[in-house]
Order: sequence, then structure tokens, then C-alpha cells
Amino acid sequence: MAARLTQQRVLMSKSKGVAPVESYDLAKDKRLVWVDLEMSGLELETHKIVEMACIVTDEELNIVAESPNVVINYPQLQFSDWCQTNFAKSGLLREITESKISLSEAENIMVSFLKRHVNPKMCPLAGNSVYMDRIFLRKYMPKFDDIKESIAELLFYRKNVFLQTAPAK
Repeated sequence: MAARLTQQRVLMSKSKGVAPVESYDLAKDKRLVWVDLEMSGLELETHKIVEMACIVTDEELNIVAESPNVVINYPQLQFSDWCQTNFAKSGLLREITESKISLSEAENIMVSFLKRHVNPKMCPLAGNSVYMDRIFLRKYMPKFDDIKESIAELLFYRKNVFLQTAPAK
């Protein structure tokens, strides 16, 4: 059955009893947030996030939603040698210069995107370089970091959600 799992949350009110407050989509609890960041280098105190994109998948890794690819502008920015060379070749350096989006605006865009597709504090962060990305997110986009749980929760999902069923004997 492909019915959407929805549960009504209720609040107890002393004077009016039980009242439905909001719709809660249980399927959004099992999603993964795949994040890809480009930074101007890997030194946390010197370098910054310059590009960001997210993909949300369900527990079967089917794509649920793709965020816009956000390139962030900085008036002055120090790049590592590798980033300077490769971003110039790929055109990202020019996109950073031409972008009108600030770090704060980029954070708000991503937080808004995630709020539509995952339940707060429920979905683990995933990705190819998720450890370093998470370090930069904590420092430069704290609102983004506030809406999801730690990587340790991924272990919970692996153990409790992505279970292999044993063949019947």
C-alpha cells in the first residue's frame, strides 16, 4: 500500500482537551540528507563554504528532492592553491565572483529546503566528504546543523531501519 504515513500530533489543553496541532509525516523520519560542499580550502579558520547542494533520499535511496545548487559570494576570499587552480578551470571561481548570495542567505535557502523534506532532528547527514563538510557546517551554517542529528544516528538507521531480512526456513 502506497499510502502516505501521516500521524496527527496533538497537544493537551487544560481547557479544551485534545486538539490536533500539525500533520507529522513519519516517512520523513527515515530520509537521508546527502550534502555536497565546496570550500575555498580545508583550513577551518581561513577558508569558507563557497558552494552547496543537497539531495534528500528515502530509506531505499530513491531521490525525494534536490536542492538548488547555491554558490556563495565573498568580497574577498583566500583560496588554497588547489582550489584556486581547479575552481578557475571549472568556472566556479567566476560563479563565486558573480553570485549575489551571501553565506547567511545560502544557509536560509538550505534550511528552508530541508524543512520541507525532512523532520527536524531525525535524518542523518550523508555524503562523500561528510566529515569535513559537517565541520564547516557547524562553524559557518549553525542553523543547518541544528535541524539534523549527528552522524552517529546513521549507525542507528543502519542497525534498525536498513535491516536485512533472514530467509524463512
